[in-house]
Amino acid sequence: MFMCDDNKKSVVLTNCRNRWKGFKTRLTRDYFVTQKKNEVEHPPWNIYSGITEDDWEKFKQIRESDEFKELSEQNRTNQQENEHPHRMGRGGYGHADQEYMRAKIKEALLSAPSSSGAESATSTSTVATRPRYIKWIDGRTDKKGLIPNPKTRLVVNTIHDLVEKEKVGEFIPVGSHDILTEALGNSEHGGRVRGIAGKANLTSFFKRKKRRQNEIMVPLKQLQEYAKLVRDQTIVELEVKWEQRTYEILKSCGITPPCDVEFKTRDFTPPFPNSSSVHSFEPDPFVNTSKDELPCELKVPGNRVVAKGVLCKHL
Repeated sequence: MFMCDDNKKSVVLTNCRNRWKGFKTRLTRDYFVTQKKNEVEHPPWNIYSGITEDDWEKFKQIRESDEFKELSEQNRTNQQENEHPHRMGRGGYGHADQEYMRAKIKEALLSAPSSSGAESATSTSTVATRPRYIKWIDGRTDKKGLIPNPKTRLVVNTIHDLVEKEKVGEFIPVGSHDILTEALGNSEHGGRVRGIAGKANLTSFFKRKKRRQNEIMVPLKQLQEYAKLVRDQTIVELEVKWEQRTYEILKSCGITPPCDVEFKTRDFTPPFPNSSSVHSFEPDPFVNTSKDELPCELKVPGNRVVAKGVLCKHL
């Protein structure tokens, strides 16, 4: 029996599960998939003291069953659907982060002119972190600094474009919808965060608050489109009200507009007809005017003619 602190119990059990799973995977690969070893020349119960012949027979029956073969084939199919596999090996992002920090600390120590400067550089390098889109790119870059996967290269180009757009304010990250999520074109999985070590989740990494039951999440693009629609509708409503007020003022002054119209704002359509419809049904008031009379028009914003008249020099 092992005694474990309650605060470390979850971490210890997780590590034990991963080690046990990795051990069974290695046995399956060596004895059943690649057949690098066989139980005649390399009996597992002779290599590993914790395995007996009975344990091996039970394990062998499970691995050779149709259910396991079907599950294994399904896992291989799922792996092939991964369009951007990483090249970091078993260590993953956690090991890559450690290697990156060691390299940065070593670089800072070599460039520091004094011991105090070296200490300062060490602490600074330890605190420094990389954006997760940088980690994601590094995880898919080979030792020559190249990205062999053509689909991944397209995503990397999109990431570089989004970085420039963020600098000028054309792209604004919101929560988990950051540069990497936008470049990949799909949202984060609920149980993990891409570009980050496996222990991180959406809540801990993005500092998410628990969503209330009546809270509605709206995408940023949809909010921007809605704001534009409201702005355009408000402008149209103001134009309609302005024209309606102008129409009332003209009638109170005894000036007859081109035609009587109904003002409707429900569909946000400007109420006044265009000039072609007016000229089609009404006579031109500027015909047969004397030299002492000067034709004039009254227009509102949008170059709309709301009234026509004649300016007389002598009343």
